[in-house]
Amino acid sequence: MAGIDMQQGKGDPGRGKGFFGEPSQADGVLAAGKEQDGTFKLLITRGYIGTSQDNLRGTWSWVEVADLKKLYATLVHEGFTHHASLIHGDYCQPLADACQFLGIEPVIV
Repeated sequence: MAGIDMQQGKGDPGRGKGFFGEPSQADGVLAAGKEQDGTFKLLITRGYIGTSQDNLRGTWSWVEVADLKKLYATLVHEGFTHHASLIHGDYCQPLADACQFLGIEPVIV
């Protein structure tokens, strides 16, 4: 990972301690889960983890996806929240397989 800061945030009392920075460039998978009325779903989409010159707080990444319009529509229609996990590497199929085993509906974009 590039730019990791494990120190107390200087000039930003809300920053606290922890990992701050952005991961390295790579292919990756974006995944977000949700539960509604006892039904579980997992959003799974491939992307490319890019870099940015932005100086943002927390651990974050810019992710380029093949069809951003479709991803946004899926986020809205399926009701996924704005937080997601980012995994380096292409783990779409293993995640979909795990969903089947665990009784979770995969939503692949």
